[in-house]
Amino acid sequence: MKKFKWLLGMLVLALMPMLQSCDDDGYSIGDFSWDWATVRATGGGGYYLVGDRWGIIDPVATSIPWFKPVDGERVVSFFNPLADMSDEKGVQVKMEGIQEVLTKEVEEMTAENEEELLALVKYCEDLFNEEFKAIETPISFTAERVELPAGEVPEEIQDNLIDAIFACQNGVMRMIPTIPDTVETSSNLAIINIGEGKASFKILARSSSDSMKECLTTSLECCFSMAGMKVEMTGGYSGWQPDINSPILHAMKESYKKQFGTEPAVKVIHAGLECGIIGAIIPGLDMISFGPTLRSPHSPDERALIPTVQKFYDFLIATLEQTPMK
Repeated sequence: MKKFKWLLGMLVLALMPMLQSCDDDGYSIGDFSWDWATVRATGGGGYYLVGDRWGIIDPVATSIPWFKPVDGERVVSFFNPLADMSDEKGVQVKMEGIQEVLTKEVEEMTAENEEELLALVKYCEDLFNEEFKAIETPISFTAERVELPAGEVPEEIQDNLIDAIFACQNGVMRMIPTIPDTVETSSNLAIINIGEGKASFKILARSSSDSMKECLTTSLECCFSMAGMKVEMTGGYSGWQPDINSPILHAMKESYKKQFGTEPAVKVIHAGLECGIIGAIIPGLDMISFGPTLRSPHSPDERALIPTVQKFYDFLIATLEQTPMK
């Protein structure tokens, strides 16, 4: 586990809030920004910062009067820019916050430790290929030399981010109690983007049970909130609980047997369907989903099996003809 955590830690670039910067017309109280910076103590509790992007950061006002400057210390600074400095590159600010950065000595890459790192990469690649050989191979891990980043991520932020990735629910959470071979609730840690001063995660949570979906999303929210991240829920829609005693299901099974002479294959799938949205608007509506055979749905190769279209149409017409009026 330590090896995986170390390897993942090397991939983490930053996790910092991206706040509004300045514009060409000056600054206002609502303009906030941040920068990696080095503290320069001037004596008597006074100080200024040398920012990696903003240059000289002169705190002419502050919301953190208790801050004790340590000359040469690396920090992440949060401030409200007030005015550009006329005599040199820099800005006068109201300081809103300063977070000390726990820095480490940079280890020089040598032929010996480079070989050790590449051996770790190969070890992880072999392990993942062994673990997933039945479902997904080949899996490739690579390492390459890059330019040293201008700023170093605080160790605490690295640890929080990596811990959140390990703790995040990813995969099947629960099967349907009445249909134990079918997934009810799951999540997919789909996309992780790290770079340019921020980290973002996109996770798909789905369930045929609204209460279980809420339980899952609350769990995910707690996981990333404890890592100091902002969590937003978007694009939600209601689930559709399977009903093995559905009147329309039984009616269509009988219609299918009369028309084609065989029992239909009735299946429950773990996917999002319009029936969930419709059912939330019209509670208690008896529904069923059926249609012609589709190949590679939700992809550029999606296509319908033409011979099944006529069969679907005939089945629909026969079912409507046998449906009693209400």
